[in-house]
Amino acid sequence: MICGWHIQNIQSYLCQHSFDCLIIYNGIKEEPSFIKPMLQDEPIDAMVAFITPSSFSFYVPWRYADLASKKHNMQILPSPTKVHMLEDIYKYLHQDFKRIWLCGRISYQEYNIIQSICPIAKIESLDTRILKIYANKTFDTKKSIQKIQSLTQHIFDSIKVRPWMTEKDIEKQFLDHIPSWYTKAFLSIAGFDNLRDSTIASATDRVINTWEVVCIDFGLYGNGVHSDMTRCFFVWDDRFWLRDWYHRIQLVINESLQFIIPWKHNKEFIQDLIDVSKKYWLTEYCLTDLGHGIGWDLHEYPDLYNDDFIFEEGMCFTLEPEYKLNWYFLRYEDIYTIHQGETLLLQSLA
Repeated sequence: MICGWHIQNIQSYLCQHSFDCLIIYNGIKEEPSFIKPMLQDEPIDAMVAFITPSSFSFYVPWRYADLASKKHNMQILPSPTKVHMLEDIYKYLHQDFKRIWLCGRISYQEYNIIQSICPIAKIESLDTRILKIYANKTFDTKKSIQKIQSLTQHIFDSIKVRPWMTEKDIEKQFLDHIPSWYTKAFLSIAGFDNLRDSTIASATDRVINTWEVVCIDFGLYGNGVHSDMTRCFFVWDDRFWLRDWYHRIQLVINESLQFIIPWKHNKEFIQDLIDVSKKYWLTEYCLTDLGHGIGWDLHEYPDLYNDDFIFEEGMCFTLEPEYKLNWYFLRYEDIYTIHQGETLLLQSLA
């Protein structure tokens, strides 16, 4: 349980090392290894925690607040999005703070905001992934990621989503297909129009309805690398118009790959993607979760939308633009790499 002496342990650590606060951004397996023993149970994915020597606050997506409160036996603050969580935390930062400890995956944009609010603070991370320059992948590393991503695709091809199943029924299919030498890194199941809120990796007993589109984000971990893939399942077979629009999303991604070349700025690519989306009449889009680096960790630098960077030879990253059609949110995600100056679907790398 995230309560009692676990919090006291952290607050004691902050006092001993003269930290003004600790911010844990995002969830499972993304904190330094000693955070989990302090907190005991794994933190909720998409959680943002703000802890000072004398106070603490935990934020989760609003629709999971009751569930989280019961699971962790403490007050949980509901919040619409991760952006709102951070905006609330910014209010508690003080310009006189001298030492701030960051854990988890925080983008450079958010890091800079914290530094501007606390100009004299020394911002430290015992998780060096926050500050390190992105390390491009060797060919052998990319082949390892390719292998686990191919297995992820194979598992997706085996999954059936039918009316009156529960989210736990779907989760069981995934777990039954994972070989013993791999582990589940992430699984999010979102139906109907709940994609924007379903950021917790915990299946429920909610029943799938006939009119839903179920969006599943799934990743594996094994041999030191991660996979990540998102697919939409159309529960009712006659939703041909939705299937057509979903195919257009795949066409947009494939056509946009030509614009990702070494030394291209990510902001230029974002505009290219928007232009291609409009070409296919996909005008309602959300790109804040456009993609991220991947490999040794599930989420690595760069954040394709929020960070400021140029594409480089050897990068491995996901593309996962999200589009809204009527009340449905649709997303398609896969891993891509820049190889010999060309951006390829990682699984097609020879």
